[in-house]
Amino acid sequence: LGVFASATAAGSDAARTLNLVSSTQASQTDLVLADFDQRGSTAFATEIISAAGANTFTLNASGITQLTNALGGSVTFAIIMKRDLDNTDPPVEDGRLSLDTVDSVTESQRPTLTITYVGGERSYSFIF
Repeated sequence: LGVFASATAAGSDAARTLNLVSSTQASQTDLVLADFDQRGSTAFATEIISAAGANTFTLNASGITQLTNALGGSVTFAIIMKRDLDNTDPPVEDGRLSLDTVDSVTESQRPTLTITYVGGERSYSFIF
C-alpha cells in the first residue's frame, strides 16, 4: 500500500512511525469522529517511518490473510501512528505528518495498492 506524505515537521521517529491495521468504520466513504477507535490492533504491515514523498507499506502474513479473505468483497485498512497502536501519549510538540488521500488534486500523490501475485493455477484481477 503506497501513501504520499505531503508534509512532515521536525519531530522524533516515533512521531512519524505508522502502522497499517484493520478498520471497522461505519461507512467506507465517510469518516466521522466516532470512527477514531474503530480500528484493530494487529499490524498488517511492517511499520514505516514516514518521510515527505512516497511511502510504502509491505503487507505481512496477517495483512495478506486479511486481503485474501476479502476477495469478492471489500477490505478497509486504517493507517495509524505507532503511539496510537501502543497507546502511549506523545509529547506536546513532537512533529506533524500530513498524508494525501484519494481526493488529492495530484493523481500521483493518491494512495495506491499494488498486488504482486506469484505462482498457482488461478488468475486474479484487481482493479483499484
